[in-house]
Amino acid sequence: METNLKNVLEGTVVNELLPERDIVLVTASESIHDVIKKMSREHILSVPVFFPNKGTIQGMFDLNDALSLVLNKLESGSSVDDVASLPVGDAMNLSKVDVFMPLSATLSLYHLVEWFTRGIHRVPVLNDEGTVEGIVSQSSVLRFIANHLDSIPESVLNRTVASHGLGGKGVTAVASKISAADAFRKLSADYMDAAPVVSEATNSIIGTFSVSALRGILLVDIETALSKNVEHFVMQKHTKPISEQVCKANETLRDILKRLAKSGGHRLWIVDDDLHPIGVITLTDLMRTFMKYFSGSR
Repeated sequence: METNLKNVLEGTVVNELLPERDIVLVTASESIHDVIKKMSREHILSVPVFFPNKGTIQGMFDLNDALSLVLNKLESGSSVDDVASLPVGDAMNLSKVDVFMPLSATLSLYHLVEWFTRGIHRVPVLNDEGTVEGIVSQSSVLRFIANHLDSIPESVLNRTVASHGLGGKGVTAVASKISAADAFRKLSADYMDAAPVVSEATNSIIGTFSVSALRGILLVDIETALSKNVEHFVMQKHTKPISEQVCKANETLRDILKRLAKSGGHRLWIVDDDLHPIGVITLTDLMRTFMKYFSGSR
C-alpha cells in the first residue's frame, strides 16, 4: 500500500475528479433567502461566495451556516424573516464546521488526501486563472480509492477496522424524541457534523441526524423542520437503509470502503449485535489511515 496506492494518487490530479456539472456560484450581496433557494433547486449543501469588489471567492456558505444563523435568531426572539434579507457574505462559516481552503486543479490526489486529514470535507478547485472550476469532496476521493482497491495489498484490505485503529473513540448519540433544534444545538456545541439517532426504548440506532437531511429545503421551511422531533426529521428526510449507515468492528477495511463508496455516505456508525452505536468511522479517519500507511507508521 505504501507504494502502489500512493503512486496512483501522486499520478492523478484533482481536476480529474471534478464533476461534469457546472459550478454554482453566488455573490456576497445576494440574500440568504435567494442563495438557499438556489441551493434547494440544485440540491446542494454549500456554495462558494464571490466578492466582486475583491475579484475573488472569499469563502463558502453552507446549510450549517444557515442553521447557526436561524437558531441564533430564534433564541434572540427574532424570526426567520429577519434572516432572509441578510447578505450571504455576512454569514459564511458561522458554524465553523468547514474551513475555506481553495486548491489548485493540478494538485495531486496524494496532497489532497493530506488536506482532508485536517477535517476539511470539501474544497473549491481553482484553475490557473484563479477561477473556481468545481468542488471536490472527501467522498470523491473515497470513490476513487474504492475503484483502485487492486493497488492496496490484500493483507491491508482484509484486516478488521478495529485492527486499523478505526472507530475506537466512542460516539455521542441523540435521543429520537428531542427536537431537531435541540439536536442541532448539541452538534454545534460539540463541533460535530452528525450523530446517530437512537430509539429511547431500545437505545438502538434508527438513523443518522445531520445537516444533509436538510438538502433541498427552503429557508421558509427550516423553522418548521426544527420544531419536529428528531425521529420525525430523520424518517422524513433520510432514505438510506440502516445497513448502509452502520458496520461492525470485525468487518474489514475492504468492506467499509465498498459500502461507503456505494452509498455515498460520510461515515459509518460502529454498532454491537443489538445495534447500539459504540463508535464511528468518518471519511477523515480513513484519510488519516491512508496517510499513516504512506508514512510507514502503520
